[in-house]
Amino acid sequence: ARTAAALDALARAKRADEAKSRFLALMSHEMRTPLTGVTGYADLLSRSTSLDAEGHRQVNAVRQCGESMLRLVEDLLEISRGGDEVVLKPADLRALIQDAVAPAREWAEIRGLTFDLHIAPDAEGWVLTDMRRLRQILHHLTLNASKFTSHGGVGVTVDRSEDRLRIAVSDTGCGMDAETLAGVFRLFEQA
Repeated sequence: ARTAAALDALARAKRADEAKSRFLALMSHEMRTPLTGVTGYADLLSRSTSLDAEGHRQVNAVRQCGESMLRLVEDLLEISRGGDEVVLKPADLRALIQDAVAPAREWAEIRGLTFDLHIAPDAEGWVLTDMRRLRQILHHLTLNASKFTSHGGVGVTVDRSEDRLRIAVSDTGCGMDAETLAGVFRLFEQA
């Protein structure tokens, strides 16, 4: 009886997991369409000659944020299909990092913060990396740094040590105590 109950519970858990995956895939797909429209219209508007410099900056910010959201939705769709493995591909490091931190740089500028990106000359060039994951990590770290810093600024430093890259994100925000720091890589952790 216990074995039958355990097998029944396992079957229910598998069905629930499959239903969640289907829901996630459906929602991701449905969200892609309006986000593509937002980014497309923002791109068209950014080419308008009737906008002043501030209008162009704001439209570009909307476009960049929309593109970031679209990438997140596409990542959700990929994960819902089981695509959570590491995929290494060559990437232009500077272009990837600049793209990943663009929304955070814009957010910092709006809030009157400095945003410094320094890539050491020996770290320049092409690297073999999982572009999606590196972009996600840098996007989240730098955006949170920009959001939770009230004065001063955010810095991103990239350097190389032998065959490895070191990417550091720093800010002049309130910092984290030992307990918060210990949980920084747990899912959905907030402090």
